[in-house]
Amino acid sequence: MLEAEKILKKYSPEELRETILSLARNTPTDGRSAFLAGIEPKASPHVSFDATLRQIRELRKRVENMEFSEGWGWDEEYGDEREWGDESWAEEIDEYLEDARMIYDSGDFPKARKLYEEIFSIIDFHEDSGYLPGPPDTLSLLDTDVKEAQFTLVRLKYLTSDPSDRIMVMNDEAKHNGYLCSIDGFLEGIIGTDTAPLPDFDEFLENWIDLMKSDLSAKNDMLLREAVMLHGGIREIEQYAHALGDKRPGFWRDLLQDLVNSKDFQRTAQLSQKALDIINPDYRIRSEIADFLAQAAKNLGDDELLLKAIREGFHSSPCLDRLVSLALEANRQDCYGTEIDKACKRVEALFQREIEHTWVAVSAMGNKTYAGKNTLAWSLIYAHRFDEAIKLCGDDKPVGWTRSSSGIVVPFMLAFLAQDKTRNLTELLESSIPYMAESKSLLKSLVPVMDSVLPSKKETEIFSWCVERVRKRITEIVSNKYRKSYYKAAMLAAGVAEVMAEIQDEKASTEFLMKWKETFNRHSAFRKELRKYAKRSKIASVSNISSKL
Repeated sequence: MLEAEKILKKYSPEELRETILSLARNTPTDGRSAFLAGIEPKASPHVSFDATLRQIRELRKRVENMEFSEGWGWDEEYGDEREWGDESWAEEIDEYLEDARMIYDSGDFPKARKLYEEIFSIIDFHEDSGYLPGPPDTLSLLDTDVKEAQFTLVRLKYLTSDPSDRIMVMNDEAKHNGYLCSIDGFLEGIIGTDTAPLPDFDEFLENWIDLMKSDLSAKNDMLLREAVMLHGGIREIEQYAHALGDKRPGFWRDLLQDLVNSKDFQRTAQLSQKALDIINPDYRIRSEIADFLAQAAKNLGDDELLLKAIREGFHSSPCLDRLVSLALEANRQDCYGTEIDKACKRVEALFQREIEHTWVAVSAMGNKTYAGKNTLAWSLIYAHRFDEAIKLCGDDKPVGWTRSSSGIVVPFMLAFLAQDKTRNLTELLESSIPYMAESKSLLKSLVPVMDSVLPSKKETEIFSWCVERVRKRITEIVSNKYRKSYYKAAMLAAGVAEVMAEIQDEKASTEFLMKWKETFNRHSAFRKELRKYAKRSKIASVSNISSKL
């Protein structure tokens, strides 16, 4: 509603008249009656508070008695189970919310609050089975903007509370009002439900800021930043960033976002570096600050600054996509070895702290920097530390590779050993990447690694380790009839056969595939997948044997 008011304020009365006439002219003939009916001034209908309250309570009784639900069943449209039944409850809720809004608009806030509270006591059943049937997103049945309706209820609590209690009432709403009233834009949401100003809001806002400053929790941090923006705009945000930025780094993020939006990249570069100097190295939010620095560096054409930004981004929030970016940029600037060595050491230190549980809480907001085992596996690979990457796999189980180091290290080592990345090996490697869209960048970033050379003895040792891991995985998948994973086992088998054909000989490759045919001769579904992946190989000896599998 507030947004609509902002748009309308841009027009003069004459401009509004011309705009409405233009809309009328552009409306199809068969729709003009409805258009005119929509803009025709209407007399406000009378809503009986007592009658509406009685009807709402009657609806609640029917909901509590589970009179609407007919049980669960399959829904073809959603491809899942859903609760079926009489969905007319939604029409009634819409009607009562409309009545409540009319009473609100009449200025009788206590009665409007009562109606909204009674209505939401029914809506609250939407997460419980047996009460309000409908699709998985049950509230989508409502025509009313339920989020705005709940913000209206919060606004009513503001309006009907004693001024001396208002701060605590609103604080309780921000902390405990659940699924709809997001704390991201909490006050804006309350303000936006009506064009009329909130009474005593300036005084409330100052007291609200004082209260939010007293607690470093993530919720209060977000609420504080919103309140400061409402109170003094971006200038006050900058003041808080300089004053409290080490404890509340979100102020830096808000300030830098505004600078980037304004395309002031010089100040973005200056202040993002200052923020990085101030913010604790173990705050993950530093990676977001580093991203602003990277944007500024690119626009300023400063390669040194860009590398610094990408490095800081990875060190603050280690993950594969940031590692890819770091490897690509470091390789472009001819400092691959130095940067990747630093990155790997950082990840090792973070991972060790996770193992030893030696973390010290550095932020009440809980946004600590951490590194998982898979990130360490990739870091070791980029650093050419293959033996340590293999050791990291330890006693990983043969199944569940999606979340294990083996699912990364084995496909990579096979692709590395083959050098000529065949179709199955490329797909194997891509299967170890969390997001397929990153695969091209990842393969490009791995060029310095793929181009390295190992002694033949070390290659033989690594390949033997890979083959043993693959044997255990295929055996575990097929012997236990994990049918949905047969294709994974078949792809692995074909991939290993391709490597054998490349670094050993075709005979060994053929014998490896035939062994799986003999071992699982009665598993026709697996053999079908094995034929498929062998046939698709670009290596002739592997492709030719597919008809015999």
